[in-house]
Amino acid sequence: MQYEELRLLAIAIGNHVHTSKFGIKREQWVTDNQQWAVVLKDLCLRGIRGALMQTLKPDVDVCFITTPYNTTVIGKGGGVNEMVVDIWSSHKAGPTLTILADIIDGSWNAACGVPWSASTMLAFTDIVPDSIALEELRLQDFKCGLIIPLIDSGMPPDSELGFYYGVAGQPPQFRHWNTSREEELHPTDITDVRQTRCFLDLFTTQTYESLALSIAAVGPLIYDWADIARFYGAGMELMSLLGRPGITPGFGGYVAANQKSDNLIPTKLLLEGAGLMVTDWWGEPIDTIKIMDRTYVAIAANQPLHDHLIRHLSKMVRLP
Repeated sequence: MQYEELRLLAIAIGNHVHTSKFGIKREQWVTDNQQWAVVLKDLCLRGIRGALMQTLKPDVDVCFITTPYNTTVIGKGGGVNEMVVDIWSSHKAGPTLTILADIIDGSWNAACGVPWSASTMLAFTDIVPDSIALEELRLQDFKCGLIIPLIDSGMPPDSELGFYYGVAGQPPQFRHWNTSREEELHPTDITDVRQTRCFLDLFTTQTYESLALSIAAVGPLIYDWADIARFYGAGMELMSLLGRPGITPGFGGYVAANQKSDNLIPTKLLLEGAGLMVTDWWGEPIDTIKIMDRTYVAIAANQPLHDHLIRHLSKMVRLP
């Protein structure tokens, strides 16, 4: 099976991350929101590193990339995206695996005690003989995606803990934690916008001008679709477009303005594997976006829903 090594690595990381935080209670650690976010990130990172150490061959180097948006200024346009690169190396200049990660997507909610909408998100390139020029990495270079819900260990039964994963060209799966049980994922087959819901995320715009233009562009969607939602965690929002056997997803669309690539690269792999449509607001593919790019993205469960999104969104002028 193509990308089998990546598939097994995704399973190992999914299990390790859940294990690393299973049974942990906030009151055992801190009550301050920001300190709690740091604890959660550390636990998830430990799970990732533990899985890598146990699963990868010892001669494989890991290039681990995060792209946090950092700001100390209230208001739009005051922050900056940074690329943080950690090299976990055997010092043998061997084959390299590159990982793009968002350790806790939806960290604001997680810090405030609403972890059901947050997740750990990762995308893997194939393991290649030499390191890759990071500034040239594009979405199409990544071959495996993994979304691990950050759910309080006390909330669901153990059997309901799990993660979403998939490799390029294959249907995505939901795998139950610490078992071999998997369920293939699918989108809704509803084609009428009045009968399904859409996620709408405009907060990532970086100027008030682009926000105003985006609000005008999505206005018709708010009138037409059955409802508009926001979880404040792109990973879980996009995984909510996927249903397990016997379940019709409640959401058929996702629209984001100026969305970061670390939210789109792992999720696009899973969504397109399930047959969803993923483009920018003007109906063009996003496979060539780089890891530091931002994209106006339109995602829908099927062609009729996607056509509806593009019909309205494409009227917005393209911003520089």
